[in-house]
Amino acid sequence: MEWKGKKLDGYREIVDLALKLEGPEQEEFVEKYCSTGVYARQNIGYVSGYYDNDTADRIMKIFKTSHPIFGTKHPAPEEAFEMGKRMAQAFKDK
Repeated sequence: MEWKGKKLDGYREIVDLALKLEGPEQEEFVEKYCSTGVYARQNIGYVSGYYDNDTADRIMKIFKTSHPIFGTKHPAPEEAFEMGKRMAQAFKDK
């Protein structure tokens, strides 16, 4: 993705810039990012899981998304592992 002449390489640069922008400029940036593909919001939702809870909440609010597995919750590592096991089992059972 390119923003105002700067090529953004990877989700980290996209998220970092979105967190710095404010108001209409931030909205314009998010709209442009989300137009890059059908899974753009879902991908950012997934990436939010790699941030601390407060930052993840900000990311999800800015991009109007949620984590594709955890939703808007922040499970403990043990809970996340159990959720993953259940998803794998459900996939296997299909």
